[in-house]
Amino acid sequence: MTTLPQHGLIHNLMRMTWVSVMLLIAACTRPMATEDIDTIAKGGTFDRVGDYKIGPGDALAIKVYGEESLSGDYVVAPSGMLQMPLIGFIQAQGLTQVQLAQKVAQQLRSFVREARVAISVTDALSFEVYFSGEVATRGARLLKGRTTLLQGVILAGGLTEFAAGQIYLIRRIGDHDVKRYVTSYKDLLRGRKGVDFYYLERGDIIHAE
Repeated sequence: MTTLPQHGLIHNLMRMTWVSVMLLIAACTRPMATEDIDTIAKGGTFDRVGDYKIGPGDALAIKVYGEESLSGDYVVAPSGMLQMPLIGFIQAQGLTQVQLAQKVAQQLRSFVREARVAISVTDALSFEVYFSGEVATRGARLLKGRTTLLQGVILAGGLTEFAAGQIYLIRRIGDHDVKRYVTSYKDLLRGRKGVDFYYLERGDIIHAE
């Protein structure tokens, strides 16, 4: 079983990864191309209906009905794998709570007759975004659910009195591509850019000028 004390290590590894991305961006000799927020590509934090997809470092409460020895608190490893008694390692990253519960139940059928499993995410440590520039509170912030770009800026305390009002969102697309999108705080407030459409994804960097 992957135990809860590993949270700190996993959390630090994830933060170091994205700090490295930020340093890479800052070190580029050629400015990164900026695209309008309307062209933003969606990530893999939520599925089409808005259900959260499990990520590395997430803490899970797993209930196997009638099997207390299998029930308990688990943590998804940095590899995206979950380790459980009897079935060993199972891929958890990218699955919703319901999908993972179904997968675990299927794997347990060789050991537990009519296994029934329920899973909930108790701590979404992989759902972290980063704020920089002219916001009241800079740094990393863990999100608890679907959060729009405007809501994210508000969670960071809003813009400072020195902000010109430009909002940049830097997003990792796939394993290798990083893109930067731009909008304005006024457009977000007025709903011109679909205030309820631009949901933040794990690892997003929001920079205000």
